[in-house]
Amino acid sequence: MCCQYCVSESHQYCQVQPLQQVGAKKVEDDLRNLTLEFQAIENFLLKMKSKIGDQRKQCLEEISQVRNNLQNQLENLEKKIKENISRDYEKLKSETEDTIEQIGNEKMKVQLLANKLTGLKRKGTDEQFLCTVTSTQKELRAIRRSLAEVRESRALLEKNMSVHINPTLASFNETIDSFGEVVIKSSRSIMSYSKPLGFRRTQEAVRSETNIYLKKCDTLKFPRVMRITGCARLPDGKHVFVDSHKKR
Repeated sequence: MCCQYCVSESHQYCQVQPLQQVGAKKVEDDLRNLTLEFQAIENFLLKMKSKIGDQRKQCLEEISQVRNNLQNQLENLEKKIKENISRDYEKLKSETEDTIEQIGNEKMKVQLLANKLTGLKRKGTDEQFLCTVTSTQKELRAIRRSLAEVRESRALLEKNMSVHINPTLASFNETIDSFGEVVIKSSRSIMSYSKPLGFRRTQEAVRSETNIYLKKCDTLKFPRVMRITGCARLPDGKHVFVDSHKKR
């Protein structure tokens, strides 16, 4: 809607961009960037899961090397340290698998939202598409909060499993009931992934795919005393006019 002066002087220069396309651009960027980030985190967690398995194997090999120098009472000591390693390994494995499952579920949600939006963009009405854009924005906020919780948790900390051998084994005797303990230390993650583009200010020219065509409507007659400053066409074909002369 525009005033009578804009209609007569400037309306031919107006460039209209549908509201649903303005909102859809950011939603589509968010969907793409979140998908990439979920994929990067999922790949990292799978790699870390394999790494702690290799570390477990290395720890067991270190124990075997120590065992070669111990002849008495070593079987009980070896059993104890293996149980500790297996217990902590299973704990790390379970935590990692839970995080992978969570990331996978959130990733699937993003993909489903992207597919739904793409389908409606091609075949749905403007009203359906705009409604889907609005609901998708709300769901994306919840997904981003969930992703932020994963980033701030211990799930993405680097896990390094190792065995610290008891130095007193150099003078081994029967009074020693353990030759080491399982130690798990977390270090800063070395994973690198692209941050969502939404966090960076970018200027990008977007050309509307919608072409606007003007056509002549029915000619309507009004009393001379009316001063029309606006109009709207209703879905049922009726028209509503604003008459500033009589404020109606």
